[in-house]
Amino acid sequence: MESRTHEFCLVLGICTYSRPQIKDRVTQVHGQVKDIARSLVPKIYGFVNIEDCDDDDGDNEIKVAQQANRDVYEKLKTKSTFAYLDPNNKTMPNGLYRNKITSKVINKQFFSDAHTDGAKYPQYFTHGIPLKLIAFVLTAVELALDKWHTGNFEKVEFKGKKYEKMYNRHLDDLWRWKAFTEERGEPLMQKLQNSLLEKARSHAGVAVHSTPHVDTSEGLSLEDFIANQA
Repeated sequence: MESRTHEFCLVLGICTYSRPQIKDRVTQVHGQVKDIARSLVPKIYGFVNIEDCDDDDGDNEIKVAQQANRDVYEKLKTKSTFAYLDPNNKTMPNGLYRNKITSKVINKQFFSDAHTDGAKYPQYFTHGIPLKLIAFVLTAVELALDKWHTGNFEKVEFKGKKYEKMYNRHLDDLWRWKAFTEERGEPLMQKLQNSLLEKARSHAGVAVHSTPHVDTSEGLSLEDFIANQA
């Protein structure tokens, strides 16, 4: 039977499937990530719920809100603007990939408390939050954004080659950004991975730098016995 650690490895996208039921579990977790992203997107990015609008006075409030939502959507989708710390100011130093939604999704799904998978399996986070997990979260957020492309919230399925291509694009961008910053002696991507992990473990209520306990104590030797008799 597949171990729980292997299942989590699959969720992170760093090993391969071997049993259908494990794949179902991974699909379930991916769906949960999608739902979390969908719940966070309106507030973080400022989309207006059309159901809250009132056109009774003939002021076209609904049409105005729909256009505003479309404008926000187009801006956020351009060159992954949604991933910046401040989507309205992409020139802010070190703002790339630092939008708070990434951390919030990771925390809610994988580090909600000390018993969730992210906190229980630190061996998968020896280099911070894996780029594959960040890429998946970015893909989930972009999917949630796509639900607003008409100006109204609409259902969009999270499957198919379109979103596989989207995931691969994000992952490629992350790796290229990591290489770019390291070549210039300022590993900003690695610092971000470490920062995301620190925030996540703090959110879960576990020690930031804790690792699984390994017993390094030694047994008594013959010399210890002889010394005791002296």
